Amino acid sequence: MKRFSERLCLLLIGAAAVMASVDRVAAEPPVSAWAAPGPDGKLVYKTTPAGDRIMDFSFAGYMGGGVALPVVPVKRTVKPSGKDDTAAIQSAIDDVSKLPLENGFRGAIELVPGDFTCAQTLHIRADGVVLRGSGSTLTGGAATTIHMVGGKHEAIVIGSGRGRRDDADTSASEAGGVKTSIADGYVPEGATSFTVADARGFLAGDTIAIRRPTTPAWVHFMGMDNMTRTGRAQTWIAASRSEIA
Repeated sequence: MKRFSERLCLLLIGAAAVMASVDRVAAEPPVSAWAAPGPDGKLVYKTTPAGDRIMDFSFAGYMGGGVALPVVPVKRTVKPSGKDDTAAIQSAIDDVSKLPLENGFRGAIELVPGDFTCAQTLHIRADGVVLRGSGSTLTGGAATTIHMVGGKHEAIVIGSGRGRRDDADTSASEAGGVKTSIADGYVPEGATSFTVADARGFLAGDTIAIRRPTTPAWVHFMGMDNMTRTGRAQTWIAASRSEIA
């Protein structure tokens, strides 16, 4: 009986130690070696010898994040028809797109709760136009749902396209603008600045477009030039293509 009591006592002491250890671990927030809070509360990023770091998404979101979403007045309301609603939604978008800008916005198109059907792509070509639904299933209420039907197509296109343009498709904003090249031999992942060959013609606050040509050397650097599937070579991105950022 004495040995049993001693064993039970040791088990209880061990269990208490384990629980204390678990509580201590739970109280300590997980810390990453690549991103951790600094003395000022902001994240400090660890970089590789080449200067690369993990992506910083703190600037993502409206106005770079940290800014409350604006309440945009509703200018058009669309209800589901039970049929293809593409034309009705597109018509509302086009109507609001013609309205003047007020505080940076033309207005919102609100889709009431219900099921909408779109057999074609919706296009938003003007600035300051907001397309939004009503409600959410997360709150337990009725939600706005858009069902994409028919052949393969994009749901919503903002601007002229996907944001990818070939050299022949140069926007009007680029035509006649100041052009230069990046002088750095290597720009690390996550960099917020780089050196250009000639900075003349650029002013603080200017909006710039970075054209990234897809070259055979870059495709090889990315290790994407030897892709095969079922024994056949696969095409990734054509070397003649360039993207705008």
